Amino acid sequence: MLNRNHQSKSLFRSTYLIYVALLIGQIFFCLITVFLITQPDRVQKEGSDYPFLALLVLFLAGGAAWFVNNLRRQQAQQISANFDGKLLHYRTSVIMRSAMMEAGNLFCLILAMLEVSLSPILFFCLGLGLFLYFRPQVGEVSEVYKMSGQEQQELEQFLKNRA
Repeated sequence: MLNRNHQSKSLFRSTYLIYVALLIGQIFFCLITVFLITQPDRVQKEGSDYPFLALLVLFLAGGAAWFVNNLRRQQAQQISANFDGKLLHYRTSVIMRSAMMEAGNLFCLILAMLEVSLSPILFFCLGLGLFLYFRPQVGEVSEVYKMSGQEQQELEQFLKNRA
């Protein structure tokens, strides 16, 4: 099936590329935030005025991402689309859960800039760990959409070869 349709492989690769672009953007924004906060002319605070606000937002973002991910997994069982349709459904799921986690992470960075404090950066690191937990995986696609072993191997081989 996958040999006949190169678009399926490209759909899955583009899912990875979107995820990596979101990840790199967050890390870049964090580096800029740290650079701005640590400038010699800025006076840093020792703590945070809202010590648990960032944690609360990350908890809500992670819970929302988990909830949407589980909801989309349940919907996947009822999809009667071809393989490309299933990959598009998975791609949308990855984008939705990644966007929710990224929103929480960006909140932490903005809070750090507003407070001129590095303590919300620690919560950003926690959120980044959660973001990495929700990364797209071939095994997840195989499990959720009931791919055959041959389809899974072909997809993994394509991702390794970049053909």
